[in-house]
Amino acid sequence: MPNALKELAALQKHRFALALDSISALSRSGYGEEALLERAAKLLEKTFPAEFLIFASLDPDSFAITRLYGRSHPQKFMSRILQNEYVDDDWNKFTQLLQQRSPVNTLTHVTGGDKSRSIRYREVYRKHLGMEHELRAVLRLGKKPACVVSLLRPAFLPDFSASEQRFLAAFCAELENGLRGALVAQFEEGFADPSGMGLVILNEDISVNAVNAIGEQWMFEMGDRFVPFARSMASLVEINGHAGGKNKLPFTPHARWYAGNGRWLSVTGSRLHANGGARKLSLVVEGMRPPQLHSLLFEAYGFTDRERELLHCALRGSSTKAIARELRISEYTVQDYFKSIFDKTGVRSRRDLMAKLMLDCD
Repeated sequence: MPNALKELAALQKHRFALALDSISALSRSGYGEEALLERAAKLLEKTFPAEFLIFASLDPDSFAITRLYGRSHPQKFMSRILQNEYVDDDWNKFTQLLQQRSPVNTLTHVTGGDKSRSIRYREVYRKHLGMEHELRAVLRLGKKPACVVSLLRPAFLPDFSASEQRFLAAFCAELENGLRGALVAQFEEGFADPSGMGLVILNEDISVNAVNAIGEQWMFEMGDRFVPFARSMASLVEINGHAGGKNKLPFTPHARWYAGNGRWLSVTGSRLHANGGARKLSLVVEGMRPPQLHSLLFEAYGFTDRERELLHCALRGSSTKAIARELRISEYTVQDYFKSIFDKTGVRSRRDLMAKLMLDCD
């Protein structure tokens, strides 16, 4: 290898090592979810200065984009990207990466070097963004997606290397640890009382048609996050409405959003048909209570499938003996599962566990 290439490789290796040290420190810093992801996106932009970065947090159940991070905000093409993700038969999709042992891959690799086979490559990257190479990753919360990352590179630069893929996989693994801790910390803050129902009605261009007082306050709190979130919800509603019975889609037009100070909100989207054929998007915003967030909390704590079965029994007030009978395991095995759950949540008894999961809230 020529000396210049050796120097470049050494420089990249050093840059990657510094970035991994930084994300490891960030993940242990105690930052909240949004602050952590904002800093992680800036760190990726610094590590890959010439690339176009798409970095987004998701609702783990609906796959709705809850926020776009970093400088690159392709809002104009987000509807098409979402349609590609959920409807098109394409390559290197986030839903596919989610099922892999290492949820990181390049479009070049999965298409066998023929990227023109990808609709996303032809219709978005080449046509609108002027990009040639794609490296994608999914950050997982348990078995569900929490964030997605796309690094795009123009044709005059080389494709993403194996070392860059390994770096991104290690980066995401560190960030996943920090994200789980941030979510658990948000749950442990406690819950604020719901403040009523907000209603926002949007035109097709996402401009506001009508809004009540609570909806207006929610939009104000979201700030620049509102437009990409609304576009994502509009796309999910549109896709869901045209799916019919043919496609089994992994989402519903519903998303959770953490508003801070113990307030968790549920946002449900639906299509309205106005006079004259005009179509509107309705967003209904409601406060959430602890039981509505158990699935997200269980993912954050990393409970196994069996531990979740046991927890669902415990939530119904079942005794150890009843749980053993229902799950067809011994009482000793039930106690072993509880010990594992106690270790993961940092409690010592079932009473403490119920308090930890905030099940004693009204």
